[in-house]
Amino acid sequence: MIKLLILDQDGTLYKNKRLLNKIRENTHEFFCKKLSIDKENYSRWYSKNKKDFPNIFEALKKFNISIEEYHSQVFDIVKPESYLKKDRPLFKVLKMLGLPIYVVTSSSKNYSKKVLKSLGIYGLIKDSISLSKERNDKIKIYNEIIKSERVNPEEACVIGDNWETDLKEAKKQRFRTILIGRKNQKPFFIKSMKGLLAVIECFNKSSVKF
Repeated sequence: MIKLLILDQDGTLYKNKRLLNKIRENTHEFFCKKLSIDKENYSRWYSKNKKDFPNIFEALKKFNISIEEYHSQVFDIVKPESYLKKDRPLFKVLKMLGLPIYVVTSSSKNYSKKVLKSLGIYGLIKDSISLSKERNDKIKIYNEIIKSERVNPEEACVIGDNWETDLKEAKKQRFRTILIGRKNQKPFFIKSMKGLLAVIECFNKSSVKF
């Protein structure tokens, strides 16, 4: 029986291409400035080095850049309310589940709050946790959450749009996992959060083992 939801934010709770592209552009500009790389050469540099940086925080660590500086120059300068509107179907799905819901995001705390308010689901979220210098390992945060809620990994469902950074380690540690937004062989896959109810029902059937 699923008793807890842990959600990724960007690309999972919303898929507004303009907003996602804005964050991507800010990220490119941030690293170009910090590493003294021309924008024209950024793609070549990234392709050459991306295998060494499985996530953004490995890159920050490698180049001795603070997460706080990254957050302030990439996320906090963006106004998500200019891109997003209340998502009533998403609100309805989360409300119907009636479970404690946590958001774990690589964005800043301030940006996350604005996103959740813009989507109209802020009141349904028990806590939004932003990765930081002290807390930059998602699986450790997942385990902190289930410990505080006194549930087992099998009773917690993690939903994200990136298998490697959101779900892979969670799956290894027996959390239920849902990959959203792209086709993949790893169960379960749904196109959007609208499909969440049906998957949770499957997880709650004793005959289904994932």
